Amino acid sequence: MPFDLGQQSLGIIVMTFAVCTLIIGFAGTRLAGIAIKLAERTGMGQIIAGALFVGMSTSLPGSVLSVTTAWQGHTDLAIGNALGGIAAQTTFLAIADLVYRKGNLEHAAASATGLAQTTLLLSMLSVPLLAYAGPEWIIFHIHPASILLFIIYAFGLNLLSEIRDEPMWHPKKT
Repeated sequence: MPFDLGQQSLGIIVMTFAVCTLIIGFAGTRLAGIAIKLAERTGMGQIIAGALFVGMSTSLPGSVLSVTTAWQGHTDLAIGNALGGIAAQTTFLAIADLVYRKGNLEHAAASATGLAQTTLLLSMLSVPLLAYAGPEWIIFHIHPASILLFIIYAFGLNLLSEIRDEPMWHPKKT
């Protein structure tokens, strides 16, 4: 018989959530060190390694939740989870800036790949906004914007790799 959280008391549900949060928190601290080693050994750089290894692996629980809730028809929860995750990660980036004692985090991590990754993120975030404002196109029950997001992400990762290898500018220490 599977464990059905819907049949459990509020205390059990909160405890399960807390345990899962602790596991993810512990794994996250280990992932940072592993990603640094992967970045060094593969030569891909920390920004790209962060996007690929840390970003994808730490986003996995939220991604699974969004896909599962959308599949179950809870579309508001799926969208709320994704947007809430972006807002939470942005807040944690602000906290990281506060605890980085050597100065401004954005200046310390300034690089051509960082700027390109920011541009990639903004491009990807604009697609759902444009899809929401545009006509309701559906092809085989899929909005073309969903397909476009995969294309933009693949193109962006390729571009990040090229920029890392041959940056068109170098940041100046300020």
